[in-house]
Amino acid sequence: MSAIGAIDFFRTTASPTPKPWMRALFTQLESPISEASIGIGCDAGYGRLVRRRNSAEQSHYLTGVRISMAIQVTIDMSAREGRFDDLREWFVKNLPGTRSFPGNISVEVARNQDDPAHILFVEKWDKRSDFEAYLAWRDESGVIAELLEMLDGEITFRYHDFLGV
Repeated sequence: MSAIGAIDFFRTTASPTPKPWMRALFTQLESPISEASIGIGCDAGYGRLVRRRNSAEQSHYLTGVRISMAIQVTIDMSAREGRFDDLREWFVKNLPGTRSFPGNISVEVARNQDDPAHILFVEKWDKRSDFEAYLAWRDESGVIAELLEMLDGEITFRYHDFLGV
């Protein structure tokens, strides 16, 4: 079995072996998945891909699939005038460390269409303590101080639980 655990693909018709289109879909996931980790089953007619990680507390879904027991962190910030390009380079340099930090599921960064200096991070973490450990690591390494030099105002952090609806 792969490191991320088993994949259960639920379709209205059970199939004993993965189909070629399923393998193609799995290659688009964040982590490599071996064929040995693919399971096919039936879920009362609801076709959905379930990616299970080695954690009893969550099942991670991609592309519209439900996340449970994970948290979402939104981070709002505004670039200082004339510093957006520097800020973008900083993101490119530092986001690989975020994405590889234990407990990180995903990170997306967006720029506000109506206020281009405003940046929004949408991050998913296994649990809040994982994000807090990550933030402490970034603070201790001096990366947050670098970031603050390029920002106008404060950074706002918000923590959200998924409702599963």
